[in-house]
Amino acid sequence: IDVMTWLEEISLRDHTSPAALLGTREIREVLSASLGRGDRLKRLKSVLRAKRYPRLVSLEQALEAEVRALGLGSAVRIRFPRALEGNEVTGEVRARQPAALRAAVGRLNAAVTEGRFDRMFQLLDEAS
Repeated sequence: IDVMTWLEEISLRDHTSPAALLGTREIREVLSASLGRGDRLKRLKSVLRAKRYPRLVSLEQALEAEVRALGLGSAVRIRFPRALEGNEVTGEVRARQPAALRAAVGRLNAAVTEGRFDRMFQLLDEAS
């Protein structure tokens, strides 16, 4: 359903037809890729979502880049609300030993204390 809805919405916004949209190079490449049906559909949805919600996808990519730049390691996971609705950041720390937990929490605490999360909250404010 998302695919058909997004095709219609993008076509209306861009004053084109769904057929013309499906004929773009980017979508033709996805449709002709040597992928399984499920993977091809997933990639098509990703492309159409980016075309339908360019600002949202751009903000999501910027937030992902900010998280990577923190260098918190695999023990710390930072998540954002679905469709960036709200400005809440969720942090999750996983560890199997007390020392690993202390190290991960220490990295997270340092990033917060040093203000390295500030840009993320600015981006979330832009999304609202």
